[in-house]
Amino acid sequence: VDQDVFVLNGEETIRVNPFGDQDAEKWASQVAEPWLVAARKAARHNAAVEVRKRQDLRLYGRAWTTTLPAPQLWGGADFDKGEKESDNDFNARVEKQIRTRFPITQSWVSARGTLPVFDENGDVAETIKIRKVDPEIVKSKFPDAKMPESSQPVEVIEYANHQWFAVIVPSGKPEESQELQVWDHHLGRHPDVLFEGEPLPEDPNNPGERWRGAAYHILSMVETMNDLLSDARTASRLEVTSPTVVKQDPEKRAAASSGKPEKLKLKAWATINIFDTENVSKLETGKLNDAIVGLLGFLKPLLDQTALSRPSLIGSILSGQSSVALNTAAQRATSELRVAQQSLERGAEQECQLLFRSVVSLNERFPNVPDVVTVRDADPKHGSREIAIEPKPLLDWEPLISVSISQNIPIDEGANVVNYATAVKSGALSKQSGRERYFSHEDPLGEEDKIKREQLADVLHEGTVQFLQQELLAGIQQTGAMTPEEIVAQAEGEPPEIQEVLAQMFDGQGDAETGALIRGNMNKNRTSRSPNPQAVARGG
Repeated sequence: VDQDVFVLNGEETIRVNPFGDQDAEKWASQVAEPWLVAARKAARHNAAVEVRKRQDLRLYGRAWTTTLPAPQLWGGADFDKGEKESDNDFNARVEKQIRTRFPITQSWVSARGTLPVFDENGDVAETIKIRKVDPEIVKSKFPDAKMPESSQPVEVIEYANHQWFAVIVPSGKPEESQELQVWDHHLGRHPDVLFEGEPLPEDPNNPGERWRGAAYHILSMVETMNDLLSDARTASRLEVTSPTVVKQDPEKRAAASSGKPEKLKLKAWATINIFDTENVSKLETGKLNDAIVGLLGFLKPLLDQTALSRPSLIGSILSGQSSVALNTAAQRATSELRVAQQSLERGAEQECQLLFRSVVSLNERFPNVPDVVTVRDADPKHGSREIAIEPKPLLDWEPLISVSISQNIPIDEGANVVNYATAVKSGALSKQSGRERYFSHEDPLGEEDKIKREQLADVLHEGTVQFLQQELLAGIQQTGAMTPEEIVAQAEGEPPEIQEVLAQMFDGQGDAETGALIRGNMNKNRTSRSPNPQAVARGG
């Protein structure tokens, strides 16, 4: 099952479950939820955090991310007041810097380089992260750090607990180790989030083994494959480079050479004459037997499945496989992945809670700075937006965050539509709740407002058309009787929209022939335009 974690690459839906009146529901769906979606994107700075997270969870059975406030982005020379700068200009510039710099970071951490310490409840109490970092990167973040002259990466240790975060460059001598940073992150909880796969049973003989990933199953297979490929390469090379051997007939050679056998010399592209009792062949070497070849063929697909995701579980239909069989297989596989799915959802909830706590932390560190933290996001669904959030209510709303992951089964989309319609029609769910449950809608109240505005626009449009029809009919009656030919000729130079209104007016008066003439001229004179939908529907 471990190799199928990538089936959980579906879109994450963040919910802030509101409590209170409609204002609280609007704040949750129109401020808190879109802010969290945009904040996760901004805090990661376009890094592939989700891909690396699932890769570690698949291979090692665990994954880590770190969420921390970055107060240094709200400080430095850019926030110093100039000598000739007025108070208004300075305040405006600082406010712009605060709005455009997102002061929270959320990064992926290598699972193999993270050493956790758990408390008596099984929660993460401390973490030690060991990384190799380029000296120039260390100098850019910590100018006072003393780096070796070599350009080789240096070892950096990061320590974190519920209050402190520290960065250290160790050395062989304790007195030469450098403490680059020690600070109180003010989060009130551990900044690292653990995503756990299926745990191993406790083994007193191996207390360090806690998780089981795909790599756990394939270690021996990788060693076996490596040995087999090495043997195959060696055997192939020996066969290519083995010398040529001539098996001579000494009696005939001695008779032909007056008692002294001739010593044959082999040359490239040269003709060699031998007796019919002699033979030329390659020196025999060790070869791969059929069992080794069969074992290679058996191991390769297993390793491929571990390193990659299976097509049948990510929405692509295999050759000769019906959609019903695909759906059944996917449902079965995703039920087996429930542990990994719950871990990803639970970890994502903790990441969002840490984003809320980071806003509160920044407010504590910068009490004189405006309370809001602003994030800008280019969202293809909702358009570009700028969302500001205040720290005051966030700790109360933190426990109400939930995250769900779509299981990538597109066949079930039709069932969601049917379930939504049935639940709403029967009164079991409101429209807003149905949109959240079956369509993972980010802003159900906003969608309801859009539907109402659209319905109002349709009513206004119909009313406007009826009003124009009445005015046009009254105008024609006032000018005297006009023949259909005159009316058609008069309408020919008008825009298509007006011609369509005229045609509908005559249809309503029972004069379908004149309406057909107007539409006929309208279609004849139309160039490089798509047909009017209403005209097409009427057969014009």
